[in-house]
Amino acid sequence: ATGGAGSYIFYWSDGLGLGPVKIVFPQSDVEYSVIAYDANGCPSLPDTAMINVLYLNPQNVALNATTPICPGNTSLVYVSTGVSAFDTLSYSWNNGLGPGPGAFVVSPLTETTYAVTVTNSCGVSVTDSVTVTFKPFPIVSFYTGTDQGCLPLSVSFNDNSTTTFDQITSWHWTFGDGYESYDQNPVHEFLSADTFLVSLEVTTNTGCTGNNAGSPESVIAFANPEASFSVNSTTVFIPNDPVITVNSSVGATSFLWNFSDGTTSTQINPVHTYQVMGDYVITMVAYNYEGCSDTASVSILASSDIQFPNAFTPDENHAQGGSYDINDYHNYIFYPFAKGVTEFKMTIFNRWGEIVFETNDITIGWDGSYRGELCEQDVYIYKASATFIDGRKSEKTGDVLLLR
Repeated sequence: ATGGAGSYIFYWSDGLGLGPVKIVFPQSDVEYSVIAYDANGCPSLPDTAMINVLYLNPQNVALNATTPICPGNTSLVYVSTGVSAFDTLSYSWNNGLGPGPGAFVVSPLTETTYAVTVTNSCGVSVTDSVTVTFKPFPIVSFYTGTDQGCLPLSVSFNDNSTTTFDQITSWHWTFGDGYESYDQNPVHEFLSADTFLVSLEVTTNTGCTGNNAGSPESVIAFANPEASFSVNSTTVFIPNDPVITVNSSVGATSFLWNFSDGTTSTQINPVHTYQVMGDYVITMVAYNYEGCSDTASVSILASSDIQFPNAFTPDENHAQGGSYDINDYHNYIFYPFAKGVTEFKMTIFNRWGEIVFETNDITIGWDGSYRGELCEQDVYIYKASATFIDGRKSEKTGDVLLLR
């Protein structure tokens, strides 16, 4: 180039050398500079030129997606490009996406491949694709310490669920009786008799869920029987006064009785006679077919005593020398009702203080006679003393009406 008083020399950057014109083939954006020198070797100020290259290569296009995803979740699909900011790009998508680079929210039901073709201003096109895959559901599994028992039934549930990609972070138990738990390993108490279907849902830190609702585990809670019984008396007199039980239990099939004196019974309605004075507790355990039980108890006082009637009606045809049958209720003989007596003495007086009868044998009573003759109807006085098998002594005085 020439100009002014003489010729100029042009010196280029980037190794282009000398000369006024240069043909270049840049592969990317580049800036060139040139300095002009006059005939005297004096330089000009540098001048620059920026060349913007419109390029598009496979490495400049990357199709991205959130993958793998949990079944039922969404994914973000978008394309990123590393090209000149001066270029204008167009995008052609499959699967109905577009226009533009995204991001697009997609909800695939199956494993799906998304593809995009990027074209620049020079007509150069690059295609890239990405496949959205699915994470497997968490595998729900748990075990129990027991799956059946009697009420109240306490069951320990132990989570054994697994997952491939993520971490299980939450648990939701449904016990089938209206109660729930969010503990990993809960303990639950069933309070009513039934078969309960227990299910567990687990969730991972990325929101994947799994459950066993389609095949819940069964827990069976058995009802307990209702133990109940009554006795003929809570006070008995040894050694021949029995305790007669009346079993009124509900839902029971077998029984175990304990009379707290070293004896037991498995009868439904046992009869028991105590031989030693004391306070006892009769305990009955009622069982059903499932082995569930309930307990009932009654306190018993085993004692000894002596009692006298206040009247009798003698009959010389039934005197029998004063011997009597305790089961004969004709009241021909005056005798005491006594239990546990080892020594006995009874004396009968008339109103003038004369002794009309005396015995040291508790099995012999007064037949109402004196010296072989039946006494007159009157009130007579008795005086009795007794020693019981526990060593206790008793003395009683009273009157008895002889009726004829």
